[in-house]
Amino acid sequence: MFIKRQFRGIAVITLFIFTYLTLTLDYSHGQAEDPLAKARELYDQRNLQDAEKVLKAFIKETEGDQAGKKKLAEAYYLLAHTYYDLNEADTRVNENLKLAVEADINIGIDEGDLDFKARLWEERLKIEAAKKEAEMAKINVQEKEKSTPQIKKKKKFPWLLAILGIGVVVSLAVLLTKKKKQPQLGATFENGVLAVKGMRYEMALIPSGRFMMGSDSMEAWDWEKPAHLVIISRNYWLGKTEVTQGLWQAVMGSNPSYFQYGYSYFSDNYPVEKVSWYDCQAFVQKLNQMLDGNAFRLPFEAEWEYACRAGTTEDRYGEIDAIAWWGSRFGTTRQVAQKQQNPWGLFDMLGNVREWCQDWYGQYPSEYQMDPTGPFSGDSRVARGGSYSQESSWIRSPWRGGVNPIMVDIDLGFRLARSYVN
Repeated sequence: MFIKRQFRGIAVITLFIFTYLTLTLDYSHGQAEDPLAKARELYDQRNLQDAEKVLKAFIKETEGDQAGKKKLAEAYYLLAHTYYDLNEADTRVNENLKLAVEADINIGIDEGDLDFKARLWEERLKIEAAKKEAEMAKINVQEKEKSTPQIKKKKKFPWLLAILGIGVVVSLAVLLTKKKKQPQLGATFENGVLAVKGMRYEMALIPSGRFMMGSDSMEAWDWEKPAHLVIISRNYWLGKTEVTQGLWQAVMGSNPSYFQYGYSYFSDNYPVEKVSWYDCQAFVQKLNQMLDGNAFRLPFEAEWEYACRAGTTEDRYGEIDAIAWWGSRFGTTRQVAQKQQNPWGLFDMLGNVREWCQDWYGQYPSEYQMDPTGPFSGDSRVARGGSYSQESSWIRSPWRGGVNPIMVDIDLGFRLARSYVN
């Protein structure tokens, strides 16, 4: 009896151990067989070709399964990142990003390459915009159907036609006698050239694009950090030079500048200075009234730096003495367009006079931005570019300063921007 009981005990313990091991192995096997987890593991090990194969197989099995949409989105996203790291064509990367966002609009953005994160963000914006457009179109159709009255046939009376005829005659008379509002004479803008009372101001069309704004270089000031990706989504016009005394005189009828040189022929080509940010707004408002529009403005800070860099990645777009008037504390402003232009045809982006921007001055964000317009409020406005009196550390594309908007100074002017209208 005692031996039988021992064998029974051993059998029970053996069965318990076998069952536990079986369940543990099954669970581990199930975990190891998760293809998405396997793909992530292969991707982390930089085994990109095998990760691609696993992901393609998983997508083929999961497509059409509504319950697995979240995992499907993750698979598309990881496949896009795999193609990106494999330096595949942009079309393959963007196609999988689009499928990822369509499967799950809230797919997360991981930490990684800024350019890749920006691509995902753009795809998300496109799909969200398309959804909103479709929803608005549907609402408009429904509202139109609700507001459309039931048409009932009514007996037509001759006097109704007579009233309609009188209405047409009166409307034509009003249209013929109404004078069209004409802009003030003496100002035109055509093919990038602004002309006001004989003064010409040329502007360059700046293409949309992306760039790293700010600087993390050894020479960078704290307020230039951190360098961050900025997307400029629309073309815009920017003055090839700073606004001159001649153009200011033509628009405003006066010249506030400190550096004036008797004969208007000489002063006309010098940059206007001693103008506050509010003075610049008054100038822009009056110029827009002369042209019967509102397209002219100050550039936003991101637009200014993007145009200043003109596709270059260093802190200056050329050798400092070749491109800028700088470092002369007892000197003066100089006539515009006397130094070397940048790759996009802009003169004096660095040096000569500092230039007002539209934005309030504030700390940079760390994440990337699209068409940033600065903080909502503040105590000072942005000034860019450095001036003839400042040292080389100020004469750099990322340099920025904050200036009280009521302040005027003999080295502070501005450059015109204009929204691009097709």
